[in-house]
Amino acid sequence: MDNHFRLIVAALGCLIWASMASAAVTTNIGYGYQNLTLSTDDGTDFTASLQGVQLQFIERRDGLFGELSGSFLMGDGDVDVPGENPRFDARVWEAQYLIGSQFNEFLGAYFGVAYRDQQEKLESSAGDVDITHTYLHTPLGVFAGSPAGTGLGWRVYAEYGVVWSGEVSVDDGTGEVKANQDSGNLLNLGGEIQFSPGEGWRVAAGPYYRLWDINESDDGLFPAYEQSILGLNLSVVF
Repeated sequence: MDNHFRLIVAALGCLIWASMASAAVTTNIGYGYQNLTLSTDDGTDFTASLQGVQLQFIERRDGLFGELSGSFLMGDGDVDVPGENPRFDARVWEAQYLIGSQFNEFLGAYFGVAYRDQQEKLESSAGDVDITHTYLHTPLGVFAGSPAGTGLGWRVYAEYGVVWSGEVSVDDGTGEVKANQDSGNLLNLGGEIQFSPGEGWRVAAGPYYRLWDINESDDGLFPAYEQSILGLNLSVVF
């Protein structure tokens, strides 16, 4: 299912980018940081710090907008299990496309489709274990703010997402076990300050908080879990 998800996202991105290629597009490129905590119902806790790059394209026309974005983050962390605290390396790929409306100068709303691929490679005395979570979800959000113009601006947003397709896989070196873990929800809150030192570009920075609540797998093999993310974005917009 991993490859299936990647093909869906890649095809969607190519189609959207082709439709936007002839339009004036705002580009946002920057740095991202996440402090991640994943707690399963069976008492296992994962904590990690991730950092990486993000890229965003936005097209605006007549009060409507389309936003195509992606990010890649990597880092490491540890697992809190009885008798041992194995380390793990983590990688996260994210992509989404949003369609929205700017109601007026200050308010707007959006919805879309988003993909997340989260990989953890555990290193312990018992051997390496690869864990992968992949999800498709539908975000629905509202935002408010003031444009930066040639000075300071701000923006805040609140988003709720519904997971409608997902999979978890575990490979301990002796074989891979997969299961559908395709129900849950996401709460995403954030904001940013924007500063425009001159015409044609600006700097944006701000924190966000995400809370994933994922139900157990369809076969009951993998437990439900909550994952909280405290993140920070720093980018240049032009």
